Amino acid sequence: MSRPYDLVILGSGFAGSLLGLLLQKRGLSVLVIDRHRHPRFAIGESSTPAADFILESLCDEYDLPELRPLSRYGSWCRERPQVSRGLKRGFSYFHQREGERFATGPNHERELLVAASANDEVGDTHWYRADVDRFIAQLFVEAGGQLWEGTTVESIESGSNWELICGHEGISTRAQGLFLVDGTGGNSGLVKTLGLTSKVEELSTHSRSVFAHFQDVRHWAEVLDELRFSRSDHPYPCDQAALHHIIDGGWMWMLRFDNGITSVGWTLDERRHPLPTQVTPREEWQQILDRYPSVSRQLRSATPALPFTAAAPIARTGRLQRLVSPAAGANWALLPHTAGFIDPFYSSGIAQSLLGVESLAAIFSESHSTERGEKELLRYAQRRQQETRLIDQLVALAYQTMGRDPRLLHAASMLYFSAATSFEAGRRRGEKGAFLLADNAAFRGIVDEICRTLPGEEAAAGLIDEWITQVETMVRPWNTVGLFHPQQPHMYWHTAAK
Repeated sequence: MSRPYDLVILGSGFAGSLLGLLLQKRGLSVLVIDRHRHPRFAIGESSTPAADFILESLCDEYDLPELRPLSRYGSWCRERPQVSRGLKRGFSYFHQREGERFATGPNHERELLVAASANDEVGDTHWYRADVDRFIAQLFVEAGGQLWEGTTVESIESGSNWELICGHEGISTRAQGLFLVDGTGGNSGLVKTLGLTSKVEELSTHSRSVFAHFQDVRHWAEVLDELRFSRSDHPYPCDQAALHHIIDGGWMWMLRFDNGITSVGWTLDERRHPLPTQVTPREEWQQILDRYPSVSRQLRSATPALPFTAAAPIARTGRLQRLVSPAAGANWALLPHTAGFIDPFYSSGIAQSLLGVESLAAIFSESHSTERGEKELLRYAQRRQQETRLIDQLVALAYQTMGRDPRLLHAASMLYFSAATSFEAGRRRGEKGAFLLADNAAFRGIVDEICRTLPGEEAAAGLIDEWITQVETMVRPWNTVGLFHPQQPHMYWHTAAK
């Protein structure tokens, strides 16, 4: 058998392929194994300024000019038009009531639009993952990396090296690696091999999804025009965003790509919306849609783009959350999406994955076999736990407010926006702290307090007002972009990090 690879990576999604690419650039030998072939459907598509900053930094540090255009919408469209994407100017929220058409007031009481960028040129993006994952995997191969697609891992054994027995190109093949990284997500063979401990019951978020890619999704702006609501105060076209329709105990995402496809999905608190096993995903989809007339109007002409099968064009999950511990050991590591996942509500997945790639690439570039390397891997594992648990708190708080006074969700979301913009500002200064200030004890303390004091379902308006004031006061040290009091209520024209 030939000498072992320096690194074997399971999973050729963007994170696994990118990690392999960075380390090939540094002279390591890398094998990436995936049971699927590119292009393939993948969910997890909405980027953020934090993700853009990290991607730019990685491209500069590892000399990847071919990948750097993907960090901004304008440069992506000009320089990599073959890789599909969508424009994301920010986050748009619209609160829906069951059985009623959408309604709001002159101060946009049931709306919240938060611009993350000043214009389209520097805008964030939605990643059409079939194209993005394939593009990065191709760059990895062009850099000299070995990619085994359509390959099943039949066994994983650890000795002096990792030894994997794989079904590759119709034959049983062995692969050896000094170090093993798992980026396969929730069905990790390495997690099972190592018998890692699940911590999912320690998490507060309990959500599940029903989703698909669709064609011919109408713009929400058209529906607002039909309902005769003014959009003149909107800081950007509301559909050019991660658009959220908020319902009682859940929400719908809409992410538009420039190729005519829109990613759409309901994400529901499974304690308030138990999985109805007696109906199909498509039937459940329609049942939910029928309860919200304006959202139904927006989707009246939409048809599934069939990422799955014609017989079952809409996918449905059980509980989304997972968390395993630890996330790394002396000769192995889990990428963030494998180590833990909470929920897509705040579009945290791409940035957190890129941070994990950045950390592991730095450790392996320097030497993973040294005592210092083992300490860095322990630190990597601790940070992934901190980040995932903080995201869990922020998202669980948001779910507790859905379907109630919209001001509660707006205030709860300011925790996320304060953390995100503070983290982004730190990246601009060259700092490499944990995602969303997860390593900041003071910030975690105020999140604990705000979650603990959220008013109950029957709270009077006065108590809600007091809690919102409390949130604003406590988050002030991290509110550097003018949150809570925009010139036009609930409309933020620019929240870029300073």
